[in-house]
Amino acid sequence: MGAGRWLRAVATVVTVAIVFAAPAVASATPQWWMNGALAGTTKQNAVQLGTLTMNQINFGEWKCSVLAGVRVWNEGGNGLASVESWVPYDCSSTSCSSGAYVTAELPVELIEKINPKTSEREYEAQRGAKTLPWPAQTAAPEAGVPQLAIHKIRLTLECPGEAFQPKFSGNLEPRIVNGAGNGMSPSHVLFEGKGGKTGSLGWDGCSLGCEGTQLSVSGQLTTLGTKQELITTE
Repeated sequence: MGAGRWLRAVATVVTVAIVFAAPAVASATPQWWMNGALAGTTKQNAVQLGTLTMNQINFGEWKCSVLAGVRVWNEGGNGLASVESWVPYDCSSTSCSSGAYVTAELPVELIEKINPKTSEREYEAQRGAKTLPWPAQTAAPEAGVPQLAIHKIRLTLECPGEAFQPKFSGNLEPRIVNGAGNGMSPSHVLFEGKGGKTGSLGWDGCSLGCEGTQLSVSGQLTTLGTKQELITTE
């Protein structure tokens, strides 16, 4: 065999070996299914409800019932979502004895005004701006373990009696657990808290030396279509 033909043969063998040795392509992003049918690009309304517990080293444990309004749809082979409303209620806290609140709004602001009749300064409490909607997308960093990656979350812990309202922001990646039947065994998103794979939110009041000050979230929220549809990802 001539040198040229021999080199071409070796190159062919090496190319084939590289192709077969290449790692497998990552699995496609999970998409939304409604009652067993693949969802389309039209945004579908869903609700999430349950109880979440939030823990932070400086502000203790905060526990709330949560009702959230979510829209889900598929686009470009991806499962997309948008958290349109997030309403915690019936909250309790180990560090706030005078009534605890958690909100998806920025802290209440005191607006200074001049009274036109008396020319005196007056202050009026004004609700903080809403931080919603929060964009989200399904993901599968591990095969067979779908997640809902929720971005741009901003929460404020409110304790009026103790005069503190710390802010937290960041992303969370709760695990999606598919249900087996609408109504009887619905799907839910599982927040795994500290030590889990859900992540945590950072304290906005901390700039340096903030190790361990994140807000961890644990608990689960049941996910249902507004007409009791079973919503799954695969």
